[in-house]
Amino acid sequence: MTTETSKSAVEFETDVALETAAVPADAGAKARAAAAGGVGAAAAAGGVGAAAAVGDESHSYRDPLGERSAAASAAARAREAHFVPVASCYDGFYASFVPAGRDGEIYLAGGEGVIGSPLAFRAAVAATAPEGLPGAAAAAPEGAATTAAAEPAKLGAAPELQLLNHAGLTIARLDADTSKRLTDHINSGWQVTLLLSLVLYSQKLRSHTAELACLCYDPAFAETFEAFARNIAFRVRKGDHPALALSQDQFIRVVESRGAWYLTRSEALPAREPGVIVYKRRRSLGEGLVEQAYQGKRGCKLAAIGFWALLAAALLLVLFWWFL
Repeated sequence: MTTETSKSAVEFETDVALETAAVPADAGAKARAAAAGGVGAAAAAGGVGAAAAVGDESHSYRDPLGERSAAASAAARAREAHFVPVASCYDGFYASFVPAGRDGEIYLAGGEGVIGSPLAFRAAVAATAPEGLPGAAAAAPEGAATTAAAEPAKLGAAPELQLLNHAGLTIARLDADTSKRLTDHINSGWQVTLLLSLVLYSQKLRSHTAELACLCYDPAFAETFEAFARNIAFRVRKGDHPALALSQDQFIRVVESRGAWYLTRSEALPAREPGVIVYKRRRSLGEGLVEQAYQGKRGCKLAAIGFWALLAAALLLVLFWWFL
């Protein structure tokens, strides 16, 4: 009996101790849970606040580069609005041609065909042209516009345009596509400048071919594009092959500078078949004197005569010593 009582008492005391120890454990867990909940709530509150702050900050931030880009775009659009489209007043392109007979071969192979020099032209068919106005143009000074003196439709629907040398002899006939393109501009009243830009030679065919730089423009911009044509001719004479087509921005630069801006990119020379070599692509000193002499400048004419006389004398001297 005593033994059972003592066991019960011990068990009782043990249960009480366990219950007493369990209460603080539960309380600590609850406290820790409450603390964790408080920290999470605080963190959540802080995250919301941070997100709100970030949102407010991004809403009020302005990218200065983006604003500058938008302002520049708006200024460019306003600037372009003051100019007509380039296609309505200018066209520039290259065109190939073959010489017509012996006169054409002599022109391209000899000293008369000077790179960068202007070429006159006339229409082979001019059914509605009055007498004395066959659509021909007189030889123009270097860099000046070579213009057909004809009213719209006086060159006919699709005439064949012929190129002329300084003596007025036909040296080449342009193909149908080039003739039509130039004729359309001439019939619209545009001015046309044609420059000899390149001469090729085929070793297989033993004949020459050549290339024209064609600059066509509305006479309302004559002063500007005459200056532009002179600058393009300068680049061609130096052996360059400048792009002739203009973008709208390039056209605006040309007009704003009155033809002083001419820094278009350089184009590759036309593709050549095997055996075709570049015969001429830049102007020599002697050819420059010849060109000036053709324009009637007395001093240059004398200098050209002296240059060729000196060259002939040197050749005779070499032959004399060779066969001596």
